[in-house]
Amino acid sequence: MVGISSYREGTFYDPTCFLYVGDHEFIRHTSFVHYRNMREVTASKLQNGVNQGFFDPKEALAPELFMRVAQGVHRSRYTPKKFKDLFRVLSPGYED
Repeated sequence: MVGISSYREGTFYDPTCFLYVGDHEFIRHTSFVHYRNMREVTASKLQNGVNQGFFDPKEALAPELFMRVAQGVHRSRYTPKKFKDLFRVLSPGYED
């Protein structure tokens, strides 16, 4: 799982992958993918989070946007190494 954070000048941000209004229904202003805080979450924990109201499911990312986010896993200097390694094995081809 990777979070999306609002971009605010003067605060930390990862410049690897910006998201803009119109990229997805969830994006209401310029944001960035927060690769530094990636984490593993089981499907059952996600489902429990939805059931308890902690997570609000949204529409899937368009394929082009998913590709931008996926490529950023490898490009971001903030992505933890274990996720770069895992993503390389599970998703070959997203490094380009």
